[in-house]
Amino acid sequence: MSSLPPDDPNHVAKPVEAISSPALEPELPAPARRDPAPEPDEDVDVGLEALWAKVLSDWADAKPHNAALEYAAAREQLPELAGRYRALKDDPDKGAFARKRLEAIVTLATSMLMATASARPARRVPPVVTALAVAVSFGLMFWLARALLGR
Repeated sequence: MSSLPPDDPNHVAKPVEAISSPALEPELPAPARRDPAPEPDEDVDVGLEALWAKVLSDWADAKPHNAALEYAAAREQLPELAGRYRALKDDPDKGAFARKRLEAIVTLATSMLMATASARPARRVPPVVTALAVAVSFGLMFWLARALLGR
């Protein structure tokens, strides 16, 4: 049997899928079905949750507050931490300290933003333009001196 197509112009080659048969394909075992594991919520930071629990339990101690602030700053979670303090700013017992911590968060966020801001590149005037401006200025001063002195 030749692998070349016949000389008949009406001959249509069959696709490979049509040639294969189920008898030629090995039977593979069906994959075991199992329930997918629930994916953890990406919005919840476990470390921040633990630090916030410590902050709430030791509200008067500044160390947990500072630790939470440093952690949130390092992981770019300052908005989340600010939201937690903002929820407590009207609390009669915790409100005053929560407002102070909000100010600290704003100060830290501002300093971080200023540190990452790129300086605007200085636009340098081409030397030709500077030379032309000096020449025009001298010319105008010469013309003004001549007009005033009457020569």
